[in-house]
Amino acid sequence: MLPASLGSVPKLTYLDLISNQFWGRIPVSLGNLLQLTALYLAEMKISGEISESLANLTQLSSLFINSNELVGQIPSWLMNLAKLTLLDLSYNQLHGMMPSLISQLKYLEKLCLDRNNLSVEVELDIFLKLQNLFVFELSRSKLTVFTKNITNATLPKFLVLGLESCNMKEFPNFLQFQDELEVLFFDNNKIQGEIPTWFRNNTNENIREVQLGNYILTGFEQHPAVIAWRSILILDLSL
Repeated sequence: MLPASLGSVPKLTYLDLISNQFWGRIPVSLGNLLQLTALYLAEMKISGEISESLANLTQLSSLFINSNELVGQIPSWLMNLAKLTLLDLSYNQLHGMMPSLISQLKYLEKLCLDRNNLSVEVELDIFLKLQNLFVFELSRSKLTVFTKNITNATLPKFLVLGLESCNMKEFPNFLQFQDELEVLFFDNNKIQGEIPTWFRNNTNENIREVQLGNYILTGFEQHPAVIAWRSILILDLSL
């Protein structure tokens, strides 16, 4: 089990236990580590809900609890961790509502919630308020993602964007502003028809990977003489 004695080192600022064989629940005593700035509890066998005691760790900038067996909802008290820049809760069994207040974590640069069991509708626009976000993963979390018709180009500039299996029915038009995008996972949605001209022309010419598989695509809205993605290594348009 994760030893409760870890919470008895009050001046600890960095704790990394990635890929150890610890199991069980997150001990409440970790909430005593008030000077902690980085907490890595990934790739273990931690179960139960995310301990509310972590809400005390207001100096945290990095929180990785991915690849465990966590259940319950994404806690709303995460908003207390106002200094977070990196948050990874992926590859767990979290479910339920997505706290809309997550948009208040204005310093977030990386947010990974993929591979959970959230099974809810979520408006993508709440995440697009996070101006510093450049890695964003929602893929395969059993979400239904929708978005408004966004015309404001003042959006985060993503390098990695994961919206695979999010039940989306059209290409979200905010993608036309993503001229720094390098990796896009957008396969296994519910899109039919043609790839928009703006999507092909406006995304980054240095993009390396585009996953658009498992759609009923009929071609390009405007047939390209040349594919602008000169640096692409992986392009998946399979059915």
